[in-house]
Amino acid sequence: MRIKNVFCGVMTGLIIMTQSTCALAGTEIIPDSYTFDQTRHGPYLPFIYPDVNNTKLTDGVYDNNQWVVAGADKFVGWLNDRWVSAPGPAVPLTVNIDFVFSGQHTINQIEISTTQNRLGDVVIPDADIYSSVDGYTWVHLERIATPESDTNNGSYQALTFSGLNITETNVRVALSHIDRNNTDFGPWIFTDEIDFLQMFVPVAVDIKPGGDQNSINLCSNGAVPVAIFGSDTFDVFDIKTDTLRFAEASVKVVGKKDPHSLCRYDDVNGDSVIDLVCHFITTDIAGIDGETTSAAVNGELLDGTAIKGEDGVNIVKDTCN
Repeated sequence: MRIKNVFCGVMTGLIIMTQSTCALAGTEIIPDSYTFDQTRHGPYLPFIYPDVNNTKLTDGVYDNNQWVVAGADKFVGWLNDRWVSAPGPAVPLTVNIDFVFSGQHTINQIEISTTQNRLGDVVIPDADIYSSVDGYTWVHLERIATPESDTNNGSYQALTFSGLNITETNVRVALSHIDRNNTDFGPWIFTDEIDFLQMFVPVAVDIKPGGDQNSINLCSNGAVPVAIFGSDTFDVFDIKTDTLRFAEASVKVVGKKDPHSLCRYDDVNGDSVIDLVCHFITTDIAGIDGETTSAAVNGELLDGTAIKGEDGVNIVKDTCN
């Protein structure tokens, strides 16, 4: 799993992260595969900037520079047919890149890394996002139009779609440009990476607060306490406790007449800010074993925003009789 830090809305690259100093971070959701419908750059040219194995757009390798400096080896590029044919009316270039995902996922943000060296050559494209249940019928979701401008010359940037809520299996990223003024706006479109992110608020957590070892016996019939720390900028009362999961385990529910989550509000770390401590059913813990060294808590705020925090664990027993 790759985690992307988003510091005040600026893409900073992919890193492994347990806590962020900014409001949001994102878990990258990597597609199973992708295809695109432009495999030649016009009738006279071969596929010049190829993606032979269909992996370059999701391999986590960023050029971080414009293509002339980089030599284009990290980019995939498409050429407008008009450039290699007789002059005539403006002809649009559109490439549809179709991604396939498996398993449950929610994509909140898509970032398309692209570049422009100058008008009349490689340019920042327009971009459209579609989703589909079956890969045949597509629903248009969002569009970013890029005006023709030489102010983009020499730039490497990300076209960012945020506020999405995509749960479908198929996602299409359509990149396009057209000679709007019948000038040489194109003819090339380049991209080196397309990221799909589930955004979340990073939270500081402490598994088994008060101890250092965080030892867990997966065969225990008890519950594992986990503290989620509040701060001057994060109010734990905004957490919807019934959405919390620790390594897939739910919060323990107690009370027959008035069932409720086994959680309490307390200042656990002595910083005069209220924290939340919840107990998770040990036998429901999944996805970790004796080799696991860290585990995550996931959940939602009252407004539906995802939260996530991680801490180290020491699994002392994972094979039960």
